[in-house]
Amino acid sequence: MLRPMNPETAKQYHKDWPEISRWMRMIRGGHCEECFTPSVRRNPLTVHHIDGRPENNDAENLIVLCAKCHLRLQNTGHTLNCWTKEYQLQLF
Repeated sequence: MLRPMNPETAKQYHKDWPEISRWMRMIRGGHCEECFTPSVRRNPLTVHHIDGRPENNDAENLIVLCAKCHLRLQNTGHTLNCWTKEYQLQLF
């Protein structure tokens, strides 16, 4: 189960964030964009803000991640494979 969001952090999110998050998970295929795992009860899908700013809800700034990949990113600061590939392509 996901941890509840810190109340101070929650204030930074758009009032429609639950709908934005649900929509992103649907249009991105219902799987983690890093490990391609589909949503399952013990590892639900989440939506991550690439630039770390909860107020920036542009589709290009949002990535669908399973809870494991999302926690790995937030706890270790690792760059995810899917971002690296996408941004490398943008350089050319």
